[in-house]
Amino acid sequence: EQIRDLMIEHFRLDWDKIIKGRYENTKEEFLKYRRSLQRQSLNGTEVKSYGEKLIANFLFEHNIPFKYERNHFWSGINYRPDFTIIKTTKPWSGIIIEYFGMEGDPDYDKMSNEKRKYWAGRKEWHLLEYSPWDINRYGEAAFIELLKKDLKDQEFECKKLSEDQIWNQIKDRTIDNFTKTAVGFIGRCRKLFISPDELGKKIASYRP
Repeated sequence: EQIRDLMIEHFRLDWDKIIKGRYENTKEEFLKYRRSLQRQSLNGTEVKSYGEKLIANFLFEHNIPFKYERNHFWSGINYRPDFTIIKTTKPWSGIIIEYFGMEGDPDYDKMSNEKRKYWAGRKEWHLLEYSPWDINRYGEAAFIELLKKDLKDQEFECKKLSEDQIWNQIKDRTIDNFTKTAVGFIGRCRKLFISPDELGKKIASYRP
């Protein structure tokens, strides 16, 4: 039980809180920490921006299967939109979500407009597009509600999983990641001939 609590804590708190020795929190706080990571979503998907992380977390938490940067072919060119949500396979249809994170750059805006035109011509697919402005305008919670409304308009139920259901889906990867980190740390201490007592003193005397 103590090992598991420590293992979860490794992923739950940021380093400042770890330094303060707070090892008593719950798995709900662990999930909150995972949601706060800028580049990795709750289910482990590596994304490129905070906005993409919010979208990936929402889809995962609401049990909506998605593909991140799935290949699509556009005039013979390999094109990978941010999120693909498949509704049917015969024929292929679904939702495309693009997070246009670099609005204002002329070349980027030109390519974004080309993407809008492309999806407008694909009647079996529906494009949902967002940008940092959607988050900055009203905040993260309002952005999530906007995403939820848009998906409901496309006939997705958006029923949120319980915290236990989320944990059960991610715990194996969490255990594996923690194990690798712990093994590396112990190996480092052994290489430097640091005893447990010496390590305790280093921790006690450390100041940021």
